[in-house]
Amino acid sequence: IDIPKEPVPEKRALTIKQMKMLLDLPYKDSPYPNTNRYNFALDLFILSFALVGMNLVDLYYCENCKDGRITYERIKTKNRRADRARISIKIQPEIKALVDKYRDPSGKRMFRFYRMYASMSTIHKAVGAGLKKIAEDLGMDELDFYAARHTWATIAQSDAGVDKWTVHTSLNHVDDETRITDTYIRKSWDPIDKANRKVLNLVKIKRHFLEPVLPKQK
Repeated sequence: IDIPKEPVPEKRALTIKQMKMLLDLPYKDSPYPNTNRYNFALDLFILSFALVGMNLVDLYYCENCKDGRITYERIKTKNRRADRARISIKIQPEIKALVDKYRDPSGKRMFRFYRMYASMSTIHKAVGAGLKKIAEDLGMDELDFYAARHTWATIAQSDAGVDKWTVHTSLNHVDDETRITDTYIRKSWDPIDKANRKVLNLVKIKRHFLEPVLPKQK
């Protein structure tokens, strides 16, 4: 029986130029702070990118932040791996203000997204709506959230000179050929931190993350 091969997924990565354009997009004016879907989607895309392509579902549910690092088990694969797909990402200085902007004041989770949106379906819808408008401003046909992850990986390898194995590790992928060997090796997050530093040095995140608030109408 010939089993058909899965089609190669469409490349969704932004170029460095496009990523810099995204980083330079101004926030849209809003009568209420932190409720504009355009601004929210822009923030989360940048946050995901700077956290080495962290998925939206992991941003929504993650709880552990200690010593300036976000440590989490990747929900997509944790039940299929002996290491529970655990990874730890350093919060780089450029996005500290962005992290603090959405930090959960109760400490129950890392971010307060679950307080803003009651389910993954609602936050997906909100981010998707915002990204649609962002794509228009960038002159793109479409832009999905997963593009942040693809963009980080592509810039890391193609522009920052990060080797393919480190990119593979940074994305928290597993290699079947080294699966057993990996159980004998104590993990170090240093290569991921260094790779991310190289990527962020190229794109240069210089924006502030305070949104404009329109004066209340009398």
